[in-house]
Amino acid sequence: MTVVYIHGASARSVNEVLSDIYTIGLVFNETNRAEELIGRITSGLNEGFKILRQYNGRRILVVLDFWQGIWVAGRATFIDDVLSRLGLVNAATTYGWSAVSVETVSKWSPDLIIVACSYATNETIREVGLYDLGKPIVLLNSTEVDIISRPGPLIQLVPQVLYAALERGLGKPVETPTSTTPLPTTVTIKETETTTITTQGGMRAMEMNQAVAITIVVAIVVFFTGLYIGSRRRGS
Repeated sequence: MTVVYIHGASARSVNEVLSDIYTIGLVFNETNRAEELIGRITSGLNEGFKILRQYNGRRILVVLDFWQGIWVAGRATFIDDVLSRLGLVNAATTYGWSAVSVETVSKWSPDLIIVACSYATNETIREVGLYDLGKPIVLLNSTEVDIISRPGPLIQLVPQVLYAALERGLGKPVETPTSTTPLPTTVTIKETETTTITTQGGMRAMEMNQAVAITIVVAIVVFFTGLYIGSRRRGS
């Protein structure tokens, strides 16, 4: 049986995500399309650095789960690499994905806590004590969670998610960034509700949902192609 390895969820950097995309392009003889996608992702992150320059150096903590602790994205994770590429600082000093206490989070003193957990509610956050720290906390909705937590093509949309979260948590920057990339404009948040990103131009929530759907379809195709190849080999 022929096996192809990709980093997938274990990716520790943007480069490993891009390597996965190119590898899949090789497997399906679609290297040109893979290179085009890699180019779009790279350009999106480069443009994101310009979009977020007013928040440069802000310490961000990304919380991913609440199972037996507060799970955070530490150093040597693709989220850490994305934050660094966008001019932000990962407040977590642990390595990899790790569970920490609220006391540890307090010592890190992040400027903003972003909760990227699909099942989390304001009550969940309150129960673990994060609200007691007096730090601004932004709870992402399911679409935003998919974008920021999946090491794949969706990372090209991470700058928009982070900009919206920073604006919600820390307020608008003093100077409006100059960029051709559409920026989030109208975002509201209530303690009992989650929010969606509203952007100008072509970057809308519908496009984000389409990107999620495309990613899922690609994963399904790869899975069933593997099953087909495996059955042919066993038959021969």
